[in-house]
Amino acid sequence: YNTNGGNTISPATDLTTIPSTLPTPTKEGYNFAGWYTDNAFTAPAIAGTPLTDNITLYAKWADPYTVAYAKTLIAADLENTGVYAYVAGVVTAVEEISTEYGNATYSIGDTEDATEILKVYRGNYLANEKFTAADQLKKGDQVVVYGRMINHTTGGHQFAQGNYIYKLTSATGKE
Repeated sequence: YNTNGGNTISPATDLTTIPSTLPTPTKEGYNFAGWYTDNAFTAPAIAGTPLTDNITLYAKWADPYTVAYAKTLIAADLENTGVYAYVAGVVTAVEEISTEYGNATYSIGDTEDATEILKVYRGNYLANEKFTAADQLKKGDQVVVYGRMINHTTGGHQFAQGNYIYKLTSATGKE
């Protein structure tokens, strides 16, 4: 496996076909976009394809998803097991920043005035640290959030508790 900068995955041995379940690599700041049999990402690895020799599978990576695309992934998760992903957006509203618990509940959209939003429930601050001040996140800030996205029975499409801000650019342009 060539993870192209992702985590190390041990080679598989004694395979006669490409297995139906392949490992899912991780790479900070990127979403996994599939395994390919070539490094130009033109030939997806297809389960059941016969193997007559050793091959290398190449991991393809995608930039953080938009809010609109993230919502389609959540909707497609019919068993609601949760989809882990990086999502880029603009903070549309800050519901609460709790310095007591060190987390925040807020909404993000593809633009600051978006009507299609993704709720971020009790998320942590940068590098999965706790929020320490009520002014650390504001409407208009650009964020990349990482965590498990679900379709909550009463809260709609949201990041479940345990998510965190991977990247933050304040509305004034400072990272």
